[in-house]
Amino acid sequence: MMATYLNAASHGLPDHAVLERMSAHLELEARMGPLAAVAEVDAALRAVRSDAETLLNAEQGTLGFATGTLSAWRTYVSGLSIAGKRLLVAPHEWGENIAVLQKLAAKDGATIEALPLLDMASPDLTSWQDRIDDDVAAIFLPMVSSVAGLQYPLEAIGALQRPPHTQIIVDAAQAIGQVDIDVQGLGCDALFATTRKWVCGPRQTAVFWTADPIRRTEIERHDTNAPLRLGLGVALRQLLERGLDETKAGLLERSTRIRAHAEKLDLECLSTPQGGTTAVTVLIPEQSVEQIDMAFNTAQIIAKWPNPMTDEPFSQFQATAKKPLRIAPHLSTTIANIDAAFDAIAAAL
Repeated sequence: MMATYLNAASHGLPDHAVLERMSAHLELEARMGPLAAVAEVDAALRAVRSDAETLLNAEQGTLGFATGTLSAWRTYVSGLSIAGKRLLVAPHEWGENIAVLQKLAAKDGATIEALPLLDMASPDLTSWQDRIDDDVAAIFLPMVSSVAGLQYPLEAIGALQRPPHTQIIVDAAQAIGQVDIDVQGLGCDALFATTRKWVCGPRQTAVFWTADPIRRTEIERHDTNAPLRLGLGVALRQLLERGLDETKAGLLERSTRIRAHAEKLDLECLSTPQGGTTAVTVLIPEQSVEQIDMAFNTAQIIAKWPNPMTDEPFSQFQATAKKPLRIAPHLSTTIANIDAAFDAIAAAL
């Protein structure tokens, strides 16, 4: 039985062409040796960088590669001057990022402040603007949140008045591949994104952008994992050739189906269509969680039970007698797959 995969927000399934490209290069390495093989595919590797720059509308030479969002993000943030400063953190910032900030703040005598929640359907940034003073070193936020897929108004946040030294640092791990990203128009100083989720690239592939060439060279490693990079190149090329508009339309069709099922079963969703993206997180009554989990395991339906308390500890998520279930389809997910998942949920309720 083939699994029904509804967890693209954690790991998108790479297309077979991605895996085949990786395998082909490993075979080339076996014949020629790794150094000669890398030299052989130099033009292809440069094309991967160019495609990544195109996807993010980044100027040539401003984008780098990394093994993951957190590794690159941590290196960049560790180089900030934060002694005695305030760090403003969006309520849906990723928990591991916050843990890094807490350690740095404790070491350097900085203060971490959680920013107020926004109504994503109609965000009012007045309360955020009021928090930005000369002692703010940086503002940290996700472009799309992990638990509920909420899309932050990045352009509007980037346009807020702030001192020249106050940086805006964006975690776009849940955004790249499913929403438009224009790093030149966002008004941020650095952006980091893993490409194993909505881009459907291989694991341990990520991109980052910063206009600061010194910081960029500090983060990007000179030793290239050619099979992973070439596999990522196939995923990027597929996305660009299909077009982000077509991708978004297909994802919207699937998220709309999920919301329709949830409404029919009287299940609350953590986001609205206006404030959310593809992944839809529904709240499941606690007494039905075990039965749904067992039904999913039996039918090989793969989704995720996120934990907002650890994933997004500043989100003010109120623990109730309901548990969030995140359903994150990609284009390889069929409507029949979604229907089957909700048949299992309905039978367990």
